[in-house]
Amino acid sequence: MAPQPGVCLCQIHVVLFVAILAVFPQRDLSSKDSTARQASKMTVTEETTRQDVSLELVDEIKQSLSGTFGMGFDLWELSGGWHVVNDSVISPHQAKHDPLFEPDVPRCLQDVTRENSVCRLAPLDAARSLLIIPITSDHGPLMAATANVSASSAEDLLKLGHLFQSYHDQSRLLVDLDRQKNALIVQIGDSFEELSLFRNFAEQLEISEAVADLSTTFHTALPLVCRTVKAESVVLVFEPRLQDGKPPASPNGFPVDRFVWSGNHTIENNVCLQVIEHFKSDATIQPVVVNRLNETSKSADLPGVRDLILTRMAKGGHQMGWLIAFNRTLRQGLDELGGRLPLSQFEFGSSEANVLSCTARMLAAHWRNVQQFREKEQLLVNMVRVMVSAIEAKDEYTSGHSERVALYSRLLGQALELDESECERLYLTGLVHDVGKIGVSDATLRKKGKLTDKEFKEIKRHPEVGWSILQELEQLRYVLPGVVYHHESCDGKGYPDGLAGEDIPRDGRIIAIADAYDAMTSDRPYRQGMSCTQALSILCDGAGSQWDPQMVRTFVDVSADIAQTQQNYCRKSPPVRCTGNTTAEPSNEKTRRRQQGYTLIEMVTVLMIIAILAVATFPRFLDSLAHHRLQSAAQRIELDLKLARDHAIASSSNCGAKFDVAGDLYVLFPDIKNPDHPTEPYSTRLSREPYHCRLVSVDFGGDNEVVFNGHGVPDSNGSIRVEHRTKQRLILLNGSTGEIVIQ
Repeated sequence: MAPQPGVCLCQIHVVLFVAILAVFPQRDLSSKDSTARQASKMTVTEETTRQDVSLELVDEIKQSLSGTFGMGFDLWELSGGWHVVNDSVISPHQAKHDPLFEPDVPRCLQDVTRENSVCRLAPLDAARSLLIIPITSDHGPLMAATANVSASSAEDLLKLGHLFQSYHDQSRLLVDLDRQKNALIVQIGDSFEELSLFRNFAEQLEISEAVADLSTTFHTALPLVCRTVKAESVVLVFEPRLQDGKPPASPNGFPVDRFVWSGNHTIENNVCLQVIEHFKSDATIQPVVVNRLNETSKSADLPGVRDLILTRMAKGGHQMGWLIAFNRTLRQGLDELGGRLPLSQFEFGSSEANVLSCTARMLAAHWRNVQQFREKEQLLVNMVRVMVSAIEAKDEYTSGHSERVALYSRLLGQALELDESECERLYLTGLVHDVGKIGVSDATLRKKGKLTDKEFKEIKRHPEVGWSILQELEQLRYVLPGVVYHHESCDGKGYPDGLAGEDIPRDGRIIAIADAYDAMTSDRPYRQGMSCTQALSILCDGAGSQWDPQMVRTFVDVSADIAQTQQNYCRKSPPVRCTGNTTAEPSNEKTRRRQQGYTLIEMVTVLMIIAILAVATFPRFLDSLAHHRLQSAAQRIELDLKLARDHAIASSSNCGAKFDVAGDLYVLFPDIKNPDHPTEPYSTRLSREPYHCRLVSVDFGGDNEVVFNGHGVPDSNGSIRVEHRTKQRLILLNGSTGEIVIQ
């Protein structure tokens, strides 16, 4: 029944409280009914969303007014003036109110605005008043609920109206806060997904020492992008020909599919090419975002495409391809958050475009970095090959030895289950293991007979010389153990350091076996190469004493592969230029011209390598040169003093040497002739070739002359000091014994 003038205000408050709780319940995000109801209200356009909000609000107001007041109300809307939104809301137990005063309502509502939206009473006559309850909304125009009430109950109903308005505003605020909370949850989720995406990229795109096949990287990265931008599918489309004119391939040589997909592959590859053709002019500058493409005339040419993002994959002017995201989707479980979703949740926007653009740039940068890494690595290997070829050119019988040792070492490393990067390092170590032989004379290297002790001592220096050449190159430091220690023996009788057993670095033990096998099975001027069986037998006999026994057993296990490699090995001949142009002639036997020596590029490269090594070792070279020249000058003075002494003994007369410090020379006297110029006195100027030294001081009992008597005894003690750059040598003469000592 309608409230009567005598209704207690406390009773009205209780009724209002119960009604508000019934009409505006607390949201339960875990409620399946609530989830289904909210899911049914989601739309994809702003216009539909705004209309749903208005109808929903009207429905809530109807239920609230009916449940709270139990009487009829009219709803009015301010839109170009006040007019009725709907018929009056009537309680099932209440008849409709008297419409006689309805024309007066717009006049009473003139003062109601958003700024002045207080609940009020407007008198209609002595017995009736108009109760006005303004209702504000963020999603539509200002509304007001009106009802004509008796003057006796008007004040109580006005208070109830204030409470209703207050609870309505608080409920609306809770709804808005809930909506903001849901939007914040979505935003935080998106930000977290983007953060996870780029963190995973940092892990996936890290350039390690052994770069994996890039197609694996793409297949790993694209699913992360697909989930982050919430697309049905993402595809990476490579250019058919890159800038170098070659088809797309990863830098380590593996072929790469032109289309790399992630997600639902429901769109044909040719559609991707049409998308690129349609939008590439705009996408060259910035990412292109197109939503609701299926509602346009282009949909016939692009079947299956509703929304798309197209961005260019390029780095430093190198166009590698395109990255495309197709058809925006809602994140799984998003409808469980409740509330109304903004339009951005149904379309691609700037956030998704930025993610896709950053992804394309990162993939392109990674691709380019790996390419440059491989190019520099290959350049280093090629320079090493040229250097090794220049060394092996000194002896035609050892030509190809270093590369075969490299191949055998890599096979042995693989049999020992070393990883790929370590096997490749072994290969490079094998290539340069004998680089120190550049410091061995050609006569010694090419000698056909047995080496003398002096010649063998010279040969034994090549690991040390190799170390001195390579240790300045930081990128090749890892080859040093194999270069230095490949002539060590397990029994400690090898060189240069006499290491034994496990003290010999692993690479040195591997190279030692490969080096010995190739040396035994290769032809030499003084002998025929051994058979593989005989060489393996010698290796087994020396296992434990000269070579690592476990590695020898492993080498024997893969001996079939070793023999096959040896049989298939063919040293590549230098290319021959065609007459009149810069292309190479065909390499078949009928048309190939044999050319002695090496190409100009190879010779220039060798000279560049030598220049780099010279600059790197120049200070040490100068010190070594100073030491050598000083030693030579001191030995020359020693020999000439002994010559004067021998002449004195032979002639039983005085002979000696007179030194001129200012002129850096000395003369032997008397009648001691220069063997090269018999008519001239025997004189030596130390400032000239090959000594370039300076006489610093000479002291023979206070003068610069020493005289030997007929018994070869000098007339006094003496000292001679010579200098080259900052280094000096001292030659001492004992006046009692005639002994000459160099310090």
